[in-house]
Amino acid sequence: VLEGDAVAVALRKWFEARESEAWRGSTGSLLTELNNWAELEAKRERSWPKNPQALRSRLTMAAPSLRKIGIAVDRSGRTKKERCLEIYML
Repeated sequence: VLEGDAVAVALRKWFEARESEAWRGSTGSLLTELNNWAELEAKRERSWPKNPQALRSRLTMAAPSLRKIGIAVDRSGRTKKERCLEIYML
């Protein structure tokens, strides 16, 4: 299931390259990271998220599959200005 989702594939590769170090930040920051990491073909796909809200939606859909491979995406964090994500190994 994950291999068919360009966002999930990019997230997994990016997270593994970080040596599975936990990450916390805004959805916009994560989108910037993934845009820098993802392959050009993936970013050209019509389904590639163009804004943080679209990425948040895609992560919600991919979260169960990512959990099965040991990557948790916690969307419950918040600062005064924005929602935060935390990505970590289970």
